[in-house]
Amino acid sequence: MTFTTKYQNWPEASAVDLSDVALESDALDAAVDLKTVIGFFRALDTTDAPASRDWASAASDLETLVADLEELADELRARQRQEDAQ
Repeated sequence: MTFTTKYQNWPEASAVDLSDVALESDALDAAVDLKTVIGFFRALDTTDAPASRDWASAASDLETLVADLEELADELRARQRQEDAQ
């Protein structure tokens, strides 16, 4: 079995259980953690201090990553429902 997303294929490791439920949970956990970082970056962007980084751009990049993680979790959830129905 291969776990396929639009980003890459992950061959299933025979010694490790890569269940869709576990991967879905990990993706959602990462998304929640990143949302905290995004809020921090957005707050940094509103300060008057000179910035060595474009915090708004960094936050936008992380928002894209969060959306991808949430999409992956949705795909894994749908796959699990399909397997459970069989």
